[in-house]
Amino acid sequence: MYIRILLTRGVGDLTYNPKATPTPTLVIITKPLPGFPAVTYTNGIRVALVDVRRNHPDALNPQIKSNNLLNNAMAAQAALRVGADEALMRNHDGFVVECSQCNFFIVKDGVLKTPPLGDGLLPGITRQFVLEIAKDLGIAVQETGILPVDAQSADEAFVTGTTREITPVTKIDESEIANGQPGPLTKQLMAAFKERT
Repeated sequence: MYIRILLTRGVGDLTYNPKATPTPTLVIITKPLPGFPAVTYTNGIRVALVDVRRNHPDALNPQIKSNNLLNNAMAAQAALRVGADEALMRNHDGFVVECSQCNFFIVKDGVLKTPPLGDGLLPGITRQFVLEIAKDLGIAVQETGILPVDAQSADEAFVTGTTREITPVTKIDESEIANGQPGPLTKQLMAAFKERT
């Protein structure tokens, strides 16, 4: 079941002054969540490094979970146009930060790496849960800047999100990751995630 809770400032005058809307409006949307095909988890997905950059934190802080998803939608549509399943976005400094709907991880030389929150990404709940699982399993973890070349030369890659859980990435643009199959550390984390959820 998909549940989305929206809290708006409510009905009021056409102004940005919050005093014009003293009574907030709560909207709750529920609908069935069909999930992704099983092949998504066994074969992985392709992500595309898109030209759409993540909002600069000084313009619209990506750590704020809001309904202003134009930046994400533009990135996702750019990825779909080239036949990818998800968009991989960079920040204003050129570092990979996240995907349009999920967080991003790579594995290099046995170390699990993900961009630090300071690079301008949403602090996903599933991202944090995966970091905790990895530490419990004794997997070395680094929150560190990731350049596109680091992502494309990774030993393994995956994305995390509420609806995607842990989904292997087996191709970034035309670069094959982990010989086109989910890697061993990714599979270990997927199994531990399933066990705990």
